[in-house]
Amino acid sequence: LVALLTCENDEVIDNSAWVLGSLARDNSENQTAIAAVGAIPPLVALLTSGDDEAKGDAAEVLQVLAYDNSENQAAIAAAGAIPLLVALLTSGNDETKESAIGALGNLARANSENQTAVAAAGAIPLLAALLTSGNDKTKESAILTLGNLAHHHSENQTAIAATGAIPPLVALLTCENDEVIDNSAWVLGSLARDNSENQT
Repeated sequence: LVALLTCENDEVIDNSAWVLGSLARDNSENQTAIAAVGAIPPLVALLTSGDDEAKGDAAEVLQVLAYDNSENQAAIAAAGAIPLLVALLTSGNDETKESAIGALGNLARANSENQTAVAAAGAIPLLAALLTSGNDKTKESAILTLGNLAHHHSENQTAIAATGAIPPLVALLTCENDEVIDNSAWVLGSLARDNSENQT
């Protein structure tokens, strides 16, 4: 399956990526095994070389591989994925954007180096903009990723507030989607934690 990621047939690439994502989802052993056989570099390459569907599939597989897996988080970042994922926030279709946002969120989750790297790649203003301009799914993904970036990271807390993200997050507390409300409240809490300026 990993070898097929580099073939010349777009449909085979798309399907191979989809299967790898399915194998890794909610399965830590498969997350490790897929990375161990060299899947991460070709997946990262697809973020720029693949068609739109392949880019989205690759971002989704990287999202799954990074979830609560510190070794994969480090390997994906080392392969240069972070700036490529950030680039997809402005160039991808909605599904690709959603997958790229989720991948960035999982890379930053409980990982201070990646939190810093994602911010340095310019993700924060783009994510903040999606709070008001994205569709419902991209908004939900952007909320969670901003929360992961802010969690116990004072520089990111300040940077997120500086983009003007706090008023849109507050506005989302009155929407009709319970999950969005819960996640917006969580992000606001993360922004305010040990940060007197954001508390005010």
